[in-house]
Amino acid sequence: MKLEWAKLAVALVSHVAWPIAILVAVWLFKGRLLKLLDPKNVEQIEAGLSGVKLTTRKIDFELDSVRQAVSPSAFSASPTGPLEESPSKSFAEIAAIDPAAAALASAARFESVLRRRMDKAYREAPQSPEDRRRLQSMGRMIKEAQKTGLLSSEEASAAERLNQMRNQIVHQYADVEMSELQAIEFCRLSAELERAILD
Repeated sequence: MKLEWAKLAVALVSHVAWPIAILVAVWLFKGRLLKLLDPKNVEQIEAGLSGVKLTTRKIDFELDSVRQAVSPSAFSASPTGPLEESPSKSFAEIAAIDPAAAALASAARFESVLRRRMDKAYREAPQSPEDRRRLQSMGRMIKEAQKTGLLSSEEASAAERLNQMRNQIVHQYADVEMSELQAIEFCRLSAELERAILD
């Protein structure tokens, strides 16, 4: 008799555990799920036998937030302007072939400009050897550029967002769906930040 009750209890727990675990997970991540499933962020949802594929507009959302931080007047401008308005025709040519590669090349150029400018700032200001680390992460360098006044807080925020997008592209290269126009906009915003550093 006791064995039957134990079997019944185990069967009941095994049947109830998954639904409860799913409900708890949904409750814990409800904010992220609502943001993910927001209609303005979702481009396409496909359901099939093997699962569900969700395509989001995250790149557009990130580019819009960077555009607002870099130049509020440029936010109303269309990111789908002609290719001649891009920061460089070579980036536009690369974007036509591989948009993610154009964004990475633009990010590398911005990083190079920022490193050279920060090296110059390090040489001009006396610092301890610990503060003069040669190879810094891009995030740390952006924060230091803001501290030194090289970037405003809005520009530093925009640079950080572009760096996060660059990291997403690097680590998920095959999964990133970036259009040619998105890549050109990334390159244009990166070039605006370069000009802010060099001014």
